[in-house]
Amino acid sequence: MMPDISLGKIFSGWLRKKGYDPDNFPSYPHDFDDGKRPTVQARLYPNELMTEFNQQLDEWITSGKALAYFKQRDPESVAPLQSVYSDIKALETTKALPSPAKN
Repeated sequence: MMPDISLGKIFSGWLRKKGYDPDNFPSYPHDFDDGKRPTVQARLYPNELMTEFNQQLDEWITSGKALAYFKQRDPESVAPLQSVYSDIKALETTKALPSPAKN
Protein backbone atom coordinates (compact mmCIF):
# COMPACT_ATOMS: atom_id res chain seq x y z
CA MET A 1 0.00 0.00 0.00
CA MET A 2 1.30 3.45 -0.90
CA PRO A 3 -0.19 6.55 0.72
CA ASP A 4 0.29 8.71 -2.38
CA ILE A 5 -2.74 10.95 -2.08
CA SER A 6 -2.72 11.11 1.72
CA LEU A 7 0.89 12.31 1.78
CA GLY A 8 0.07 14.92 -0.84
CA LYS A 9 -2.81 16.18 1.31
CA ILE A 10 -0.64 16.28 4.43
CA PHE A 11 2.13 18.12 2.60
CA SER A 12 -0.30 20.58 1.00
CA GLY A 13 -1.73 21.37 4.45
CA TRP A 14 1.78 22.01 5.78
CA LEU A 15 2.54 24.25 2.79
CA ARG A 16 -0.61 26.30 3.43
CA LYS A 17 0.50 26.85 7.04
CA LYS A 18 3.80 28.14 5.63
CA GLY A 19 2.04 30.61 3.30
CA TYR A 20 2.15 28.64 0.04
CA ASP A 21 -0.95 28.04 -2.07
CA PRO A 22 -0.53 24.54 -3.52
CA ASP A 23 -3.75 24.96 -5.50
CA ASN A 24 -1.70 27.20 -7.80
CA PHE A 25 0.96 24.54 -8.46
CA PRO A 26 0.82 22.79 -11.83
CA SER A 27 -0.70 19.33 -11.98
CA TYR A 28 -0.75 16.34 -14.27
CA PRO A 29 -3.04 13.33 -14.78
CA HIS A 30 -1.58 10.49 -12.68
CA ASP A 31 -2.47 6.88 -13.47
CA PHE A 32 -1.94 4.24 -10.78
CA ASP A 33 -0.07 1.09 -11.78
CA ASP A 34 -2.66 -1.20 -10.19
CA GLY A 35 -5.33 -0.09 -12.66
CA LYS A 36 -7.93 -0.22 -9.88
CA ARG A 37 -8.00 3.44 -9.01
CA PRO A 38 -9.16 6.24 -11.26
CA THR A 39 -6.76 8.76 -12.75
CA VAL A 40 -6.25 11.76 -10.46
CA GLN A 41 -4.85 15.23 -10.99
CA ALA A 42 -1.59 15.11 -9.03
CA ARG A 43 0.32 18.23 -8.03
CA LEU A 44 3.82 18.99 -9.20
CA TYR A 45 5.70 20.47 -6.26
CA PRO A 46 8.68 22.76 -6.90
CA ASN A 47 12.05 21.04 -6.42
CA GLU A 48 12.96 23.74 -3.90
CA LEU A 49 10.42 22.16 -1.52
CA MET A 50 11.92 18.66 -1.67
CA THR A 51 13.85 19.05 1.59
CA GLU A 52 10.71 20.19 3.39
CA PHE A 53 8.78 17.24 1.94
CA ASN A 54 11.44 14.81 3.15
CA GLN A 55 11.34 16.38 6.63
CA GLN A 56 7.55 16.08 6.73
CA LEU A 57 7.73 12.45 5.57
CA ASP A 58 10.32 11.70 8.26
CA GLU A 59 8.08 13.30 10.90
CA TRP A 60 5.08 11.31 9.64
CA ILE A 61 7.02 8.06 10.01
CA THR A 62 8.86 8.70 13.28
CA SER A 63 5.82 10.18 15.05
CA GLY A 64 3.82 6.98 14.57
CA LYS A 65 1.31 8.62 12.23
CA ALA A 66 2.39 6.37 9.36
CA LEU A 67 1.71 3.22 11.39
CA ALA A 68 -1.69 4.59 12.44
CA TYR A 69 -2.47 5.30 8.77
CA PHE A 70 -1.57 1.78 7.69
CA LYS A 71 -3.25 0.14 10.70
CA GLN A 72 -6.53 1.70 9.63
CA ARG A 73 -6.19 0.81 5.95
CA ASP A 74 -4.10 -2.37 5.84
CA PRO A 75 -3.70 -3.97 9.31
CA GLU A 76 -1.58 -6.83 7.95
CA SER A 77 1.10 -4.35 6.89
CA VAL A 78 1.68 -3.03 10.42
CA ALA A 79 3.96 -5.79 11.77
CA PRO A 80 6.47 -5.62 8.88
CA LEU A 81 6.37 -1.82 8.93
CA GLN A 82 7.03 -1.73 12.66
CA SER A 83 10.21 -3.66 12.01
CA VAL A 84 11.28 -1.29 9.22
CA TYR A 85 10.33 1.81 11.19
CA SER A 86 12.18 0.61 14.29
CA ASP A 87 15.27 0.30 12.10
CA ILE A 88 14.68 3.87 10.91
CA LYS A 89 14.37 5.08 14.51
CA ALA A 90 17.63 3.28 15.31
CA LEU A 91 19.28 5.38 12.61
CA GLU A 92 18.12 8.67 14.16
CA THR A 93 21.28 8.95 16.21
CA THR A 94 23.35 8.84 13.02
CA LYS A 95 21.42 11.52 11.12
CA ALA A 96 23.92 14.27 11.80
CA LEU A 97 26.13 14.98 8.84
CA PRO A 98 29.79 14.17 9.32
CA SER A 99 32.15 17.09 9.77
CA PRO A 100 33.67 18.26 6.52
CA ALA A 101 37.16 16.97 5.80
CA LYS A 102 39.88 19.52 6.36
CA ASN A 103 42.27 20.02 3.47
